[in-house]
Amino acid sequence: MRHVPDRSADDADKEDEYLDDEDLSADDDDDDEDLSDDDEGPSDEARSFPFRGAVPVLLMLLIWGVGAWVWWNVAIGYGWNQSSIHLRSGTMTVASCHRSPAHAFVLYTCSGAVRLAPEDTWQPGSARLLRDRQVRLLSRTPLSGEVDFFTFDPRGSQRDWSSNSVTEAAMPMSQEIHKATWGVIWPPLATGIGVLVAGVLMAIGAHRILSIWDMNLPRRTLRPHD
Repeated sequence: MRHVPDRSADDADKEDEYLDDEDLSADDDDDDEDLSDDDEGPSDEARSFPFRGAVPVLLMLLIWGVGAWVWWNVAIGYGWNQSSIHLRSGTMTVASCHRSPAHAFVLYTCSGAVRLAPEDTWQPGSARLLRDRQVRLLSRTPLSGEVDFFTFDPRGSQRDWSSNSVTEAAMPMSQEIHKATWGVIWPPLATGIGVLVAGVLMAIGAHRILSIWDMNLPRRTLRPHD
């Protein structure tokens, strides 16, 4: 009868070596996957952008600040603050009119020869303070020829004629507002709403642009130190 050698011990050793090789291969694959994940997803440090969250908010506040200035001048042009006391009146022979940078280019500033009404028609107690002042005629539209005007405090109070200001705001009589109508209300109202919406949209747009830019930053994998 032929003798068959016993290989059970050798087979067991080979099987153990095979299993060890598989374990090492699996560990290598896991390490490769971890490195691949690190390459695909940049670390927070690589993607961080200082003050990224604050930029849209600051931009929105800037838009609202400039918009408030524009809105205020639109409101002046449509008489929202003409409820203050009229100080005096007169006639200006307009020599020139130009859009005023000081009024957000919304209003025109006109200059020319001025003839004031008699002092006894001025606001009581204001003659001494107003006598040497220059009149700055404001208008929604360019003016020419002789224009009747009245002066008032654009801040909507009586402080202007009791202060040391050297100029005095005036508006054409033709643009004096006697009552609130839709034609007077809607331009400043629409301007205010437009400013609010523009600020929000600019903030959203800035946030999206920064997010896209942030995702395209150079990728850098943080590795543990040995």
